[in-house]
Amino acid sequence: TMADFRARRARVLMEIGGGEGQKDLSPKGSLDAPIVDLIREINACPGGRLYTTSSCSGRITLFTQAPGQRKGGVWDLCSHERVAFDAVRGAMFPPAAGAEGAGAD
Repeated sequence: TMADFRARRARVLMEIGGGEGQKDLSPKGSLDAPIVDLIREINACPGGRLYTTSSCSGRITLFTQAPGQRKGGVWDLCSHERVAFDAVRGAMFPPAAGAEGAGAD
């Protein structure tokens, strides 16, 4: 449930110092300085629907799991190259199915 996700999110963010640069769950154990602002932005996302537990200023990944899903999921975006903001936004907020061209006559 969304309540379970939010409880897990709150617990994990508390464990990693709220995404304030103290530590993360990467093998290195701390946030990469060049990406701290982005991590804070993700972890402060309105509605509490997103969070990240690790960072790498040379990699971006967006991973989706269904509410209550413990294993598996979908890699929405994964790159070690520069990624355009539109690609990140498109992975985070994909258009609704059938919305492409909706309303066009």
